[in-house]
Amino acid sequence: MESGAHSAPQQQPSYARPKVIAAGSFTIAYTDEGAGSATAVTVPGLPGSNRDFRWLAPLLSPHMRVIRMDPPGYGRSPRPNDSGMSVAERAAATEDLLDALDLGPVMLISHSAGGVVAARLARMHPQRITSLAMLAPPGPEPHFDQRPLRRMAPVLATAPGAWVMKNRIRSQYREMGFPRYLRDDEMRFALLDAAKMDFADYAEDAAGLSQRTLVSWAGDDHVISDTLTADLVDLVPRSQALRFDAGGHSIPKTRAKELAPAILALAGTSG
Repeated sequence: MESGAHSAPQQQPSYARPKVIAAGSFTIAYTDEGAGSATAVTVPGLPGSNRDFRWLAPLLSPHMRVIRMDPPGYGRSPRPNDSGMSVAERAAATEDLLDALDLGPVMLISHSAGGVVAARLARMHPQRITSLAMLAPPGPEPHFDQRPLRRMAPVLATAPGAWVMKNRIRSQYREMGFPRYLRDDEMRFALLDAAKMDFADYAEDAAGLSQRTLVSWAGDDHVISDTLTADLVDLVPRSQALRFDAGGHSIPKTRAKELAPAILALAGTSG
């Protein structure tokens, strides 16, 4: 799970107006900025939306096209039911957006648990993904206890259960430093989706990546340990590590200026 920002941003964020498109069985909201020979699609964590990359976008969009998506259930993208989504389902929804926008091969820029989705899509469809930038990604071993989430999931997936537990969930998210703009349904979906994550599958996907992959994180990340992310670097075959001493978990915000040149270089675009 993710938490709030570590420090103030280093530049003004993008406030691009979201668009909406039918993508497979979903309706996906997204922003579309910039142009160029390379295209990047962002994959946020849990809970996460296009907002998580709004500090990176202005630094990348002068040199490449940047599409920031709201996954189903987050931001302005509705979820058609109250169920949790597996990593495979979330990756398929991302691929549906690529199809709906008629995109050729793209770079994926992920944050936190979005890295699990990006790794699945890149491994299953390597011809569609040119490279990956995994920012503050999970390691190959769990960084949280899934057992209570899995016990709670059947209750959270019902309207009465969600209503009864909403105050407890709100309090827990606030204590962990999540932003106050999150809706009750986003917080609930994040718990349901996290319960469905399979770290063994993720490790297999990471080890099977054929693309060049930037793995970046901060040593003071209080959500995912330094050691776990370093283990991921060792696992990904064509990985490049970019570690910051400080920046917390929200490095797409706190380290945007340092990340942008590395991402542009990975994409083969001059910054």
